[in-house]
Amino acid sequence: MTKPELRECPGCGLFQIVPAMAPGLRSNCTRCGTVLRITRVDPLNRHLALTFAAMVLFTVVWEAMLMKVSAVGIVRETILESGPRELVARGLWPIAIAVAFHNGLCAASQVSGPPSTWLNRAPDAAPRPPPECANILLAVPAALKNPGGNA
Repeated sequence: MTKPELRECPGCGLFQIVPAMAPGLRSNCTRCGTVLRITRVDPLNRHLALTFAAMVLFTVVWEAMLMKVSAVGIVRETILESGPRELVARGLWPIAIAVAFHNGLCAASQVSGPPSTWLNRAPDAAPRPPPECANILLAVPAALKNPGGNA
């Protein structure tokens, strides 16, 4: 059972008390009929199943070949980590760190997230990238200005 709470209708702006609700029910605005609250049946197991499936698919994408190009007998295959490797080979290691971090760790943390978000996230909340992803991407312009790392 959920607790009764005061909510504003996003459709018409009417404030009303949404009653306590059992799982599987929904509450509509009395004036315009907009949905105010939907209670889910067993939201944790559904979320865990989708997270596990996303992690399996992420592993497949990480290991799978993204592109294969062949011309005049020269064959070039690309996987997810070949971008950072090429940047390191060209001496652009600060950018390679940012790209590798964004490709791997940010995507993995977005899929799995900390366990506290599994229990505390509102059912209609949009997922947000972790704050460390934004911080590392702020360092990219500085690395572009000074790719060799020399002062």
